[in-house]
Amino acid sequence: MAELFAESTDGQTAEAARPDVSAEQIRLLFTGVGPGGAITMVAILYVGGGLWDVIDHGHILIWALMSVLVVVWRLFLGWLYQRRQPAAAAALKWAKLHAATAAVTGLLWGYSCVAFFVPESPQHQIFLVTAATFLTFGSAINLSGYPPSFYLGISACMLPLAYSFFAQGDGRSMAIGAGVLFFVAATSGVARRLNREREAALRLRIENETLQYRSALVQAQKMEAVGHLTSGIAHDFNNLLTVIRGNLQLIFEEIRERLPGGTAKLAEHALSAARDGTDLVDHLLSFSREQSLRPGDLDVAELLERLDVLLG
Repeated sequence: MAELFAESTDGQTAEAARPDVSAEQIRLLFTGVGPGGAITMVAILYVGGGLWDVIDHGHILIWALMSVLVVVWRLFLGWLYQRRQPAAAAALKWAKLHAATAAVTGLLWGYSCVAFFVPESPQHQIFLVTAATFLTFGSAINLSGYPPSFYLGISACMLPLAYSFFAQGDGRSMAIGAGVLFFVAATSGVARRLNREREAALRLRIENETLQYRSALVQAQKMEAVGHLTSGIAHDFNNLLTVIRGNLQLIFEEIRERLPGGTAKLAEHALSAARDGTDLVDHLLSFSREQSLRPGDLDVAELLERLDVLLG
């Protein structure tokens, strides 16, 4: 139990964090504790109010208080699960805890179906049947993702109700008890079908997510390959520029005095273009992540002036 409430500090990659079908069903199970709790609270008020005039008030209040405490516990578990976001390997432990809570809820309602059963009053029996049916149908929707929770809850609730009717011995009560069992069987079939359909939908969604992860991985590998290619080209181009710049610089220094003014200026522009090429190589190396970016100010007017000379 203790490890369920411990904070998880282990990092998870995107691939490891993707849930499998069963883990996702368990997550949805805890997501539904809010609506399930609301349904149970309505049923508690319905039964308590309907039987208030024929059942000992203290008896009803104690049962209602215990039922409310279980609802609060379920809500707390749902909140804690959403906060912890446990890994798929730990999700089954949470599901078992949820199933135990569902069993306790069912036992409380099963107790009410026996202790609050009024043999001589069919009108008050309707309150128990309606509440139990309401809860069972809600459980088929909210708990179908994890069958143990559903079956434990519905069995602990509905079987005592059927027993209460069968214990009367008359034909009417026996028929109602058989109807309760038939309803349990029919609702179980609905829950199984919902579970299969939900599992198929989750499986399809997870397969689509897997394809998206793989597509993203392929794209990242392509970008990495482009980066390596860019790095290789940039290094080769940088070697060429080094030779060009070095030779231009040597030639320019040797014959600078003998060059006409216009020719000297063209030579200076050639050296400037070589330096611009070096800057371009730096950008390519930055793209390939082999060199850090160095932000700086850019004189746009000077850049346009140099381009104008080269293009003119």
